Amino acid sequence: MKLVVGLGNPGKSHKGDRHNVGFSLLERLCLNRKVELRENPKHKAMVGADANGIRFLKPLTYMNLSGLSVKSISQYYNISPELILVFHDELDLPAGEIKLKRGGGTGGHNGLRSVEEHLSSKDYCRVRVGIGRPEGRQSVTSYVLSTPSRDDGRVIESGMERVLAHAEDLLSGYFDRAMNFLNQRSSLENL
Repeated sequence: MKLVVGLGNPGKSHKGDRHNVGFSLLERLCLNRKVELRENPKHKAMVGADANGIRFLKPLTYMNLSGLSVKSISQYYNISPELILVFHDELDLPAGEIKLKRGGGTGGHNGLRSVEEHLSSKDYCRVRVGIGRPEGRQSVTSYVLSTPSRDDGRVIESGMERVLAHAEDLLSGYFDRAMNFLNQRSSLENL
């Protein structure tokens, strides 16, 4: 991978939101790799790089316009979609379940829709972090913009730890190996 993107909404009011698990995962990865994210107005994002030249991006455009930042930095550094990894929340997975995939649809996720639209491609890689679906009459919008319950928070945290344990594979050309292990493990845990 040459570019790792965390999707979320900027600002303290959104820090613990379910919709911000992509930001949380990226921040933790950067901390582990000693990468400092700095605001870059040109790319409308927080940007950093590690010693291997891998770029890390946290768009500051709000979720629905995340693709603007992704396109800006990928064009600037000439990074093809196949070398981009996006961390994002996933309603269609139970809280804490992790699924990796290459390409595919957006599943109604506005951040992914923006990335796809601005890259003119579906061929980027994704780490989908399950946040579950709202119960009862709660709207999807209010659900994703709220803090998870204590139990959901714990399993989401555990899922992110599993991803971080495979960060080296994810970033150094062994995405498929990490995908096979993490996807299989998630399936086994749900038996």
